[in-house]
Amino acid sequence: MLMKKHFYARAMKNTIYVESGRKGGKIGGIKRAHALTPEQRSEIARIAAIKRWKSKGKEMATWRKVITRSEAIRPDQGSPMPFIRCTQGMGNPINHHLWFRNTLFGNENWSHDPSVAEKIMATFDVTINGQSFGSQQLLLDHNPRRADNHSAPTMHILYNPVLAAYLQANDVTGKTLTITTNGQNIFQIA
Repeated sequence: MLMKKHFYARAMKNTIYVESGRKGGKIGGIKRAHALTPEQRSEIARIAAIKRWKSKGKEMATWRKVITRSEAIRPDQGSPMPFIRCTQGMGNPINHHLWFRNTLFGNENWSHDPSVAEKIMATFDVTINGQSFGSQQLLLDHNPRRADNHSAPTMHILYNPVLAAYLQANDVTGKTLTITTNGQNIFQIA
């Protein structure tokens, strides 16, 4: 009987502490959110998402690159390219010959042989300059033979007509492209 009383007393005590902590957490969380800049909140959310994915045994991959004039489809700069060249990018110490196919887009429906040239359609959640374009199909073009030409990038991401038209009308030269894959492909230029 004494054991039962002790158990109930302890359960009541824990409930009181839990409720008290919950109240403080709700207030503190709101105050903290208001004190952070949008960039800080975004970074905290990004880190939390990475930890969630790693705990599930999955890897979140992110790649960043500054958009060149030709990739921004500027007509006054040489030959405008309707695609992104997947290169080292910003702070990406990677082997760009296979990293994009095997890691960044490793969950896509590729053949089993990375030495073969392939093109596949992939769905991206696209945002450019804060404007959401929703889900867009973009062509991933992997060709390992490109590396024979002075170590050229083996992967290109081709714009679809919707994005090409927007980029021709709006200059994004010098802005940063961020692609994140975490079960869903996110394509963002800001």
